[in-house]
Amino acid sequence: MGSALVRPGDLGVEERALLEGAVRGAGESLRAAGYFGPFGVDAFRWRDEHGRLQFNPRCEINARYSMGWAVGMGEQRPDRAEDEGG
Repeated sequence: MGSALVRPGDLGVEERALLEGAVRGAGESLRAAGYFGPFGVDAFRWRDEHGRLQFNPRCEINARYSMGWAVGMGEQRPDRAEDEGG
């Protein structure tokens, strides 16, 4: 539905560990394949048929600039340095 910045407290301890592991694993795999550049990992929560909250830490790896890249980078936008005189 969209991209959102994960803020402190948004993820449980286990979710955060799973997401960090998914990002590390994706980065290592991309590097081993010879890729260099931006990438993103899509993750999401959902409720199962019993109403329990579930978490998928890696449903997709985007080896490119993704729609959420600007959200995650916040004010640190090296892609805009030339636009801003830097």
